[in-house]
Amino acid sequence: RSLRPNYELDVEVYDPEFARHLEEVVTGKLQGARQVTLKEVDGRRLSVRLRDGVMRLFAPYLALTDVFEGGGPFVLWIFLTCLLLWTLVVERFFYFSRVLPREFAEALRRWKARTDHQSWTARQIREAMISRFRARMTTNLRLMKVLVPMSPLLGLIGTVSGMLEVFDSMALRGSADARTMANGVSHAMICTLTGLAVSITGLYPVY
Repeated sequence: RSLRPNYELDVEVYDPEFARHLEEVVTGKLQGARQVTLKEVDGRRLSVRLRDGVMRLFAPYLALTDVFEGGGPFVLWIFLTCLLLWTLVVERFFYFSRVLPREFAEALRRWKARTDHQSWTARQIREAMISRFRARMTTNLRLMKVLVPMSPLLGLIGTVSGMLEVFDSMALRGSADARTMANGVSHAMICTLTGLAVSITGLYPVY
C-alpha cells in the first residue's frame, strides 16, 4: 500500500520461484508487524495528532503529483500557463479594485482644478488622460487572451503524444489489449482534461 488511502496494486505472478520469494518477503514483514486497534488510534498523544494533521495538508500536493505523473510533461506546461494566467488575473483585480479608483480620483481632481476646460489644449489634455487610463486598464489583456486558448492546445499536444504511446506499445506487442492501451489513453485524457479545465476557469475573468 502507498500513503494514499485505498490505493493498491495487484500483480499476477506466474513464476513459482519468484512467487515463493515474494511470499517469504511478505511473511517476514508480517512477523515484524503488530495490530493497531481503533482505541490506540484514538488515544494518540496531542503531538502525534498535530503531526498527522500537518501531513494531511500535503494531500493536494500528492494529488497534483499524480496528475503530473499521469499526464506527462505537457501537464506541467499547462500548470505553468494556469499559474501565469491567474497571477495576471489577480493583478488586474487588485488594480481595478484598489489602484484605479485612486488614480481616477486624482486625475479628476487635477482636471477640476483647471480653469480652462473648453479650449483645444484642454481637450488634448483630457484625451491624453483618457488614453493613459485606457492603456493601464488593458495592460496584459492580450497576453491573458492568448493564455486562455493556449491551455487546451497544450492539452491537445499531450493527447496526441499519449495516443502515439498507445500506437508504439501496440506495435511492440503486436496486439491491442486493454493493458497495452491504458497508459497512453490515460496520458492523453489527463492532458485534455487539464487543458480544458484551465481554459474554462480563465474564460470569465478574461472575456
